[in-house]
Amino acid sequence: MECEDDNIISTLVSAPETSLFNVLTSRRIYSFYPTFFSQRVNLETSTIQMASRWRASIRPFRFGFTTYDTVSLAYLHHPCGEGCYSLTRNVLEMEGISRFRWGGISGKYDQDEPHGERSPPDPFESLDIEWRIGTRCRNKTCEFLHLGFMG
Repeated sequence: MECEDDNIISTLVSAPETSLFNVLTSRRIYSFYPTFFSQRVNLETSTIQMASRWRASIRPFRFGFTTYDTVSLAYLHHPCGEGCYSLTRNVLEMEGISRFRWGGISGKYDQDEPHGERSPPDPFESLDIEWRIGTRCRNKTCEFLHLGFMG
């Protein structure tokens, strides 16, 4: 994905699939769906139809993950948790988002040395931006199965 704006998060939360909700900055690596990422699970988001209309000739690269759409999500064998289509999530406080410090390009930050310099948080960590990846969960094992738009 490409972001031509200063607000990388708005671009990120519009991604057509959860496998794309990962960010590498000069200070940290972020995963917005860390449980699914570690399980190699990918969910199509509500923007997938719009993205496929714009780029019909480009096949998505899914990193070898198992991909579920709104119909096949019913057959996910565990609760969807952070990836529930019915849940609204927020960047503020970074709840449910994994952050890993990697030392920066120079490697001088966040080392385990006694006098190592800590890198400051990325600016978007304090933004109050909400998103959700769908309208209604159809996962039969999800506690939020009947929440959301019923259309």
